Amino acid sequence: SAYTNVIPTISQDVKALSQTLGGLDIASNPSSYSLEGVLSNKLVLHASDLGGANGYALINLVGIDWSTITEMSYDFASSDLPVIVNVAGTTPITLKFNSIGGANASANQQVIWNFFETGEVNFTGDQFHGSVLAPLATVTLNNNIEGSVVAGAFIQKGQVHLGTYNKGDGFLTPPVPEPASWALMILGFGLAGVTLRHRAAAIRFA
Repeated sequence: SAYTNVIPTISQDVKALSQTLGGLDIASNPSSYSLEGVLSNKLVLHASDLGGANGYALINLVGIDWSTITEMSYDFASSDLPVIVNVAGTTPITLKFNSIGGANASANQQVIWNFFETGEVNFTGDQFHGSVLAPLATVTLNNNIEGSVVAGAFIQKGQVHLGTYNKGDGFLTPPVPEPASWALMILGFGLAGVTLRHRAAAIRFA
């Protein structure tokens, strides 16, 4: 069937996209993260593109002890800024934090959380804001995600709502994967999440 030919190509493209995003680097990067609160349990992502030279914000999360994070908030300089959040590491990741701060929901469509190395991502906290790209991982959803989900395998126990990434790929030179595949990822899988959101489901890419 047509799907037999298309799905392997999609799988290759989203893996290539994830690795490309994971390899991005910005010299003198103005974006960062901080651990705040009395117990340093609040993760705050600070996204900026000073001067507009890069066209996107890049935040690299390396060596985070996710078991200690119970709150998360966005601090973004602009609502038009694409924000790539690269989460490095091959160990399983469990995100149990609650999203706080009124700006989080409005930032849904500008954020991609890219889990480009791990084989397992578990969502157990409250509402999660931003699209999830984890083509090597089994993603287990126990809460709700405001965005889209692309995963190696997807175990859906919560809901995936529209609000998928829509800020484009103009910051990639050349675009990887091809623009048609990018559009399919950010739109097609967002819509797939909506059609499945009322029942548990497992979705797998070879």
